[in-house]
Parts: sequence; C-alpha cells; structure tokens
Amino acid sequence: MNKPSSCYALSTYSDQNGHLIADLKHDNTGKRLLVNLTKGATITLLELPIVGVGTKKILNLKDPALPFENCWLIPFPNRVKDGLYRFEKKDYQMTINEPERHNAIHGFVSDLSFEIEHAELLAHSGGFTVCGVYDHLADGFPFTFYIYVTFLLNDSGLTVKVRLASRDQQAMPMAFGWHPYVHFDEKIDNYLLKLPALDRLEVDSHMIPTGRCGLYKVFEQGRVIGECLFDDCFKNTFWGGELIEVRLKYAPHAWLNFWQRSGQGGLNFLQLYIPPGRKALAIEPMSASIDAFNNHDGLTVLGSREEVEFEMGISITCETGKKC
Repeated sequence: MNKPSSCYALSTYSDQNGHLIADLKHDNTGKRLLVNLTKGATITLLELPIVGVGTKKILNLKDPALPFENCWLIPFPNRVKDGLYRFEKKDYQMTINEPERHNAIHGFVSDLSFEIEHAELLAHSGGFTVCGVYDHLADGFPFTFYIYVTFLLNDSGLTVKVRLASRDQQAMPMAFGWHPYVHFDEKIDNYLLKLPALDRLEVDSHMIPTGRCGLYKVFEQGRVIGECLFDDCFKNTFWGGELIEVRLKYAPHAWLNFWQRSGQGGLNFLQLYIPPGRKALAIEPMSASIDAFNNHDGLTVLGSREEVEFEMGISITCETGKKC
C-alpha cells in the first residue's frame, strides 16, 4: 500500500484496546478517516479541511462514546416495540436492550468484526471496502447476511455506500441506519440549521409511532436551533429531489452537510437527536421508520441471495455553495 505522498494512503494498526484500526489519509490536504474494524466498522475519526479555518474533526468518537455513536444500525435502526415482530407467519423475540421503554434498539452489528476487502488509492480520491458477516448471531434474528461498507474520501468530502447481501436460504426483514454525532465545544443552541420540509412522525411515550404525522417546515429556510429539543423521526413524503440534506452552519463561511440518497428503496427517513448537555447533534439517515419490523413503513424484504444498497455522505460547502 505504499503510494507517493501526493496520493491517499491506507494503513492499519492496533489501538490501545487491541482493536484493529484502518487509517485512510491524504497528508497534503489533511483529510483523514479512522475506522474500527474490530468494533462494527465504526468511524472513530473524520477530519476534513475548511478554507480559512484548517482541518476540523467532523466526527470524533469520544471516550466514553455516546450510545451507538457513529455505529451502523443493522438489521434495523431505531426501535422495535417490545423487541417482538412477526415475519412470514412466525413470531420472533429479540433481546430488550432499551429496558426503560421495553424496546429492542439499533440492531446487532456494533460489535461485529470486519476485514478489508480491497482499496483504491489515487491522487484525488482514496477509498476502501470492508466486509462483515452476520450469521444467526442474535436472538430473534436467525438469518445470514454479509455487510459491505465502502468508504471514499475525495474533494467532496466523505461518501459511504453500504451493501447488505443475503446469504440465507429464506427471506428476511431488513432495514438500515447510521448514527453519526457531531460534537461541539459549546451548546448547539446558537448554530444555524437547515432541514427540508419533511413529515414528522408522532410517537408515544415509548417512542413508537402512533400512525399520525404532520408536515414540519420550521427549519426549511434555516434558523438558529435555540432551545429546540430534537429526538424526532422525519419521513420523506414531499421531498422531490434525490437527496435529503441536513445543513449546519459550522464555521463563519462554511456549511457542514449531511446528505442521504432517497427515493424508491432509498434512505427516506431521518432521525435528529440532541443528547443531554446539548453539545452534540445526531443526524441519522434511515431506510425505514421506527418499529418498521411491525408497521412495515420502509421495510425491505430481502429474498434469498438478494442485495440492497444505501448511499450517504458528509461534505463542506462555502456560503457561495462551492466546495470549501
């Protein structure tokens, strides 16, 4: 993997916990991505340059990390009510890992180990693909599938593609999500946020959808977050473009953009969450709704040997709309 200094470089090393870390970087630009291959192919660091500011840590896994920070949420994001669902005339009971609300939450792959499959390292882009195998690992989900995650750094920022490939002889329910957090040195209240008009789902006291929703346009034109309490799921019902983009004013002249490819079979749901302390924001793309294993809203039924792919990313643009 030795490349000239003008190209991206990929290396691996063991951290202080004995976890294998993939390290992708471009020394000339300051772009860098660290991925923990031992713990779910979780991004532990993303550094991107901002003109006039320097290199910033866009994603930076804290110690201790927030719950499910930067993790891939597979085979379901968010919650399954009581951890119970019915699929093809059979009942399945998953472990309750949110006991205060009696739900199963955020899937089973945060501790799954991954291996590097291949890499492509060029002057203006660098990327690699990792693979992990889920094989009947958790109670209530007795299926087998492969997870391929492709990370790409280029002039636009970070692009991630996740491919879920059935290796089972029977069909399985499948949904996907990602749980990145952006951290701040101060409270997020004074930051400017732009969010397209989307349906906001109403939830009950257990954070399970009631079936009702309403159009949410509060941040459509951009406004200061203020005292807004986000722990909300939004659905792409009216959005006409191929991308859903959440924009955050991250520097005096720069916007931090979290984008997800929507449309038929895409990432048509989004969860926003501000944790206690208000010094972080989770921007979570999802392919399906909360409790999709029961309400089937956005749920994919993955047939034997079938595959599904999702795409999302992070970019930085200047006030002019150009790459920053």
